[in-house]
Amino acid sequence: MTWLPLTRKRWEENNKLWEDCIAAAPEHKEALQGRILDEGDVLRRNISWLLEHLYVPNPAVGAVFAGSPRGHEEMSHEAINWGDLDVTGLEQHGDLWIVTLEEATDGQCPALCRYVSDWLERWGWKAKVETTW
Repeated sequence: MTWLPLTRKRWEENNKLWEDCIAAAPEHKEALQGRILDEGDVLRRNISWLLEHLYVPNPAVGAVFAGSPRGHEEMSHEAINWGDLDVTGLEQHGDLWIVTLEEATDGQCPALCRYVSDWLERWGWKAKVETTW
């Protein structure tokens, strides 16, 4: 299934809708409960989507780094293993999420961190993004 990012507001609205469905049809609670998405899972999927969209299809090798998004040109100069870059940690501290991206030099990828945190903020989440090799 293809994932499309959700804003925090949209995630909250969707969960409310499913909770209302469960309240209206409690006999279907077991089947409907799985439709309620965990906030951490939504963040992980949103971040993975952001990382995946840094690539473009390539007929010779499958996909290649597309280059840095506008405003993040310096990302192409950061020490990042693009083939294995992934979200490996999410910790919630009140309204702040600490996101760990693995396969990028520890603390040396500010453009990558800004790219992810800027989008999460636009979508309604406050996040501090860290990198680790």
